[in-house]
Amino acid sequence: MEYTEAETENLKRNAESGDLANSFRLISVVSHIGSSSSSGHYISDVYDMKKQSWLTFNDLDVSRTQEAAVQRDRDRSGYIFFYMHKDMFEQLSDMERSGASNPSEAGRNVLQPL
Repeated sequence: MEYTEAETENLKRNAESGDLANSFRLISVVSHIGSSSSSGHYISDVYDMKKQSWLTFNDLDVSRTQEAAVQRDRDRSGYIFFYMHKDMFEQLSDMERSGASNPSEAGRNVLQPL
């Protein structure tokens, strides 16, 4: 698929800001660390809504990390990437920041699975 120069610039800006409709946020990455598919180790980076931070799970070791580090470091080792629609991500994030225990307390509709 080929894009015009203006479309390419628009997509690059959206990758940083997520302003276009139907933008998504990265929320988790499962990565394979190893030299081949028959050997190695799996780790996972996950965005924790309650803590509003990224965590890296490596067996029993759990450590904080930054989203920029996840995007940079998992670029080649990432195996499965999980995304959430930006609007839903922001709604859930706002609920956590406000301390609401359920969606109706935050003045929002209850989110239903598809």
